[in-house]
Amino acid sequence: MNRTFDMTRAILALLFALGAVAEPRVNSISPASGPAQGGTYVVISGSDLNGFALACPSIECANYVQFGGVMGTIVANFDKQMVAITPAHAGGPVDVIVNVAGKAKLTIANGFRYEAVSDSDMVRLLIPIASSGPGAFGSQWSTDLAIHNASDEIVYPEGPFCNPFILAPCIQYLIEPHRTGHRQLYPLFGPGALLYLPRRLINDIDVQLRVQDLSRQSQTWGTAIPVVRDADFRGIVRLHAIPTDSRFRDTLRIYGYVNGGTAKVRILDEATGALIASTEVNIAASQDPTSYPPFGQIASLRDAFPEIATHATVGVEVESTLIWAFVAITNNETQHVTVIAPQ
Repeated sequence: MNRTFDMTRAILALLFALGAVAEPRVNSISPASGPAQGGTYVVISGSDLNGFALACPSIECANYVQFGGVMGTIVANFDKQMVAITPAHAGGPVDVIVNVAGKAKLTIANGFRYEAVSDSDMVRLLIPIASSGPGAFGSQWSTDLAIHNASDEIVYPEGPFCNPFILAPCIQYLIEPHRTGHRQLYPLFGPGALLYLPRRLINDIDVQLRVQDLSRQSQTWGTAIPVVRDADFRGIVRLHAIPTDSRFRDTLRIYGYVNGGTAKVRILDEATGALIASTEVNIAASQDPTSYPPFGQIASLRDAFPEIATHATVGVEVESTLIWAFVAITNNETQHVTVIAPQ
């Protein structure tokens, strides 16, 4: 037991000495406040924030972020940014401790403030596909967003429910207790939109999303699309068993959490793990970030990477600061859509 402790201490002393030439630094924490129940994505910006990969049993050998002495969850870690999810904590300001393994432990006094939950707090949901309209091969796509209110209160969802091209008053949308509402969102920038629901009632609200080709509605009831919570965003999205058959259209869609930027896309041979091809995709910042997410896409993986045609299936990795992504596989003959999303 003492030998393990002495070894850990020796490793830490050596690596902190080696890391002395580097200067890990935190320049900003955004947002600097969030609800007391936790779940806030916090972007810690600075320099040299990626620690060494250490093999020792001490917690000090790992990168971590603490909020008021409670461990947060790191979901993305790069040289200039670290993204962590806040844990639950009592209200008030707390110190933020950022441990950069083998380099430094930084304390930001009163770096984050926990706030009591109010009736006005909302949960943000990404609706990846909100658009409707004509598609390839005579298809006519329709999106159905179903919201069920299982609570005993009237729910007032917020989102782009009104058609911006119709000059008419926008009446506030509501759902009566124990009723289901079906509404359309109107995306202006990319295929998706953002929906907001009351935080205190979120466990009593169900949201389902379905897309359907109306030109073939007698053949299929459509395809369910995941509704994405903030906790589903991550630094790397891995998608598996993507077919390369020319009978299918394969579209990769990438959504940023808050900011636009660049995503690295890697195509992998899943049998060997070898890299087949790679590229970068621009994630365009939204002109209305309250209602619409940053978005980028590769319309056809097969066209973008012709070398994948020699593989029956491939894996896709998408990496950026904080993203969610999926691949839509559409049959050219039946227009049936299969969704490959992160699990």
